[in-house]
Amino acid sequence: ACIYRIMDRLSAHGVFLVLGQAKRISFPEAIYFSVANLSALGAGDIVPTHDIVRIASAIEVVCGALLLMFGVSE
Repeated sequence: ACIYRIMDRLSAHGVFLVLGQAKRISFPEAIYFSVANLSALGAGDIVPTHDIVRIASAIEVVCGALLLMFGVSE
């Protein structure tokens, strides 16, 4: 979640669409987005608009799937 906030703050404009409107995300919104990615839920109400954030989001989804697979296999 902190990585998303840092990327959002370092950009010239917000890198997320929240409910269809471009804006900077708050920390609770970043946590919500991160948990939705880790669980591979992807609710769609917060959407990344920048390519680097999309790549970070995809990596987080893969990590969430790996955590689930290794957690169940133990």
